[in-house]
Amino acid sequence: LLEQIYVPRDEKFGHLKTSDFLGYSIKAITQGILPAVRTYVDTTPGEFDSFQDIINLYEGGIKLPNVPALEELRKQFPLQLIKDLLPVGGDSLLKLPVPHIIQADKQAWRTDEEFAREVLAGVNPVMITRLTEFPPKSSLDPSKFGDHTSTITAAHIEKNLEGLTVQQALESNRLYILDHHDRFMPFLIDVNNLPGNFIYAT
Repeated sequence: LLEQIYVPRDEKFGHLKTSDFLGYSIKAITQGILPAVRTYVDTTPGEFDSFQDIINLYEGGIKLPNVPALEELRKQFPLQLIKDLLPVGGDSLLKLPVPHIIQADKQAWRTDEEFAREVLAGVNPVMITRLTEFPPKSSLDPSKFGDHTSTITAAHIEKNLEGLTVQQALESNRLYILDHHDRFMPFLIDVNNLPGNFIYAT
C-alpha cells in the first residue's frame, strides 16, 4: 500500500500486521465476487436466506489438494502475505478464518451462555439494572409514547429462576433486566416519521 498521508511511526503496521491486513482484504474481495455472480440466479439477492449462507462465507474459497509439494512451495515464499494466502494441509485458498465461537460448534451462538457473554462483552452492561418491582414499568410519558405497561408475567420467567419465585428473586436482589426500551422508543418514533422508513419494537 502506498502511504499518501503521514502516519506516526509507532502507529504504522509491522510487516506481519500488514500481511494479515492485505491477506484478509484479498480474501474479503473474493467473498464479494462469488455472491455477485450468484445474484443472477438468486431470487433474493442481497439477503441471507438461512444461517448456512453465513457459514458459507467461512467455508468457501478454493479447495486445495493436500500434497507435500504444495507445502514445500509455501515454504519457499519469504513474504508472510503469500504464506497467509496459501493455507497448510489441503485447506481452502482465499478462505476467511472461522470465528472462534463456531469453530467447535456451529450452533454455539444460539446458547443462553453465549448470549450472556456477548451482552456483558459489549456496551450492554450499562443498560443492565436491578429490578425493584415486577413487572417492569416504563418511565416514558404515557401521553406522548402511549401505554407501555409490560405484559411479562411471573409464569414467563420463573422457570429460569432456579426454583425461586419472582418475589423471592426481587427480595434477594437477584432479578436484573437488560432494558433498552425507554432509550430506544423516542428514536423509534423519530425514525418512523422519516419518509419511506418504518421499524417496530416490543
